[in-house]
Formats: sequence, structure tokens, C-alpha cells
Amino acid sequence: KIKFQLSKFVKEYELENGFFFCPNQFWPHKNHFKLIEAFSILLKMSKANNLKLLLCGGKFFKNENSFYFDNVMKLVDKLNINNQVIYLENLNFVQIQSLYCGCIALINPSFYEGWSTTIEEARAYKVKVIISDIEVNREQNCPGATYFDPNSINSISKELQNFVLQNQELIRISPSKIIKNRLSKAILINSKKRLEKYAQKFVQICEES
Repeated sequence: KIKFQLSKFVKEYELENGFFFCPNQFWPHKNHFKLIEAFSILLKMSKANNLKLLLCGGKFFKNENSFYFDNVMKLVDKLNINNQVIYLENLNFVQIQSLYCGCIALINPSFYEGWSTTIEEARAYKVKVIISDIEVNREQNCPGATYFDPNSINSISKELQNFVLQNQELIRISPSKIIKNRLSKAILINSKKRLEKYAQKFVQICEES
């Protein structure tokens, strides 16, 4: 059983009004620039101007991209959204899982992926995903996924805006309550699956008797 560690982040970064979560590593193909541009547009909506975007990926550089992380954060400065876009580092496993469970949605704007671990982790916790419309993401077939064109700031922003408008009830819930709701759903689903498996086994035993 995971003991979630979210209250510290909620208090320190004022996350009570909801946050998106993007745990992508800081590589160019992860497309942070367009996401941040799109998020800055979203913040102009009255129903979204209190939302935050949390980033937590590792700063792994290759020589030719050694300033990628710095440039991403410079863009945040330039757009004057330092209080809305927050980078967290040196997180442990439980903290990362807590952010997954407490966010209003996972965002993955990658230009390409092999097979997205972040999408699978979001799926495990019944977290909604807003992701690039690329072939591998379609193959992963995450229930209820929202797709956007990763090459278009307008497309990303539009889908974020649509998500906010369609999920006002979720956004009004505190992150800690979101966690409780998701865990209860996960428990119910797992219990139902165990019951179905037990019933199938029982029927099989009866038929073989």
C-alpha cells in the first residue's frame, strides 16, 4: 500500500486549484517548448488561470542538447509563468506516484515514443491523459484519451481548453480528494476482476466434477 506524499507539494506550490502533470525527461523530442507555449495560452482562460503545470523529468543531456533544460526554463521566464509552471527534481517513487494520482490529467506532448511508460502509469491509476496524436499512442489505446497535434501549439492549447471546460467538476476537487476517488475506483475494479476470476474458476470446477 502506498502512503501518498502530496500535501507538502499542495501547500508549497499552491496546487489546491488543480494541476497538470508532465513527467517527461528533458530531451528535445519530448516537446516541452510547444507544451509551455500552449499552457501559457490556456492560462488566459478565466476557468484555467489558477491551474499549474508540474514538470519532473530528468535533465539528461547529449552534447548537442546540453542547454535544452535551461532553454525550457528560460521560456517559462520569458512568458512570465514561473508561478504556474513548476519543475520538481530529486523526487522519490512515492512522490512521483502521488503526483500522478493527484493531477487532473497527464500530458505527454512527445513528437515520438517507443512505448510510453507515463501513459501506462496514468492508465494504472485511472488518470486522464492528453497526449500527442502519434501512431504508438493510438496503439496504446488509453481509455478516454484526448489527442492533439504535437507540432501545433494551437492544437495543444485547444485540447487543453476543451479538457478544462469539460472537466470543471474534477478541477473543483482538491488533489487529496482526487487521490481518494481514484484509489476507491481502482479497488472496486480490482475487486470486481478478482470476483469474476473466482466465479470463472468455480464454474470450471463444477463442470469438471
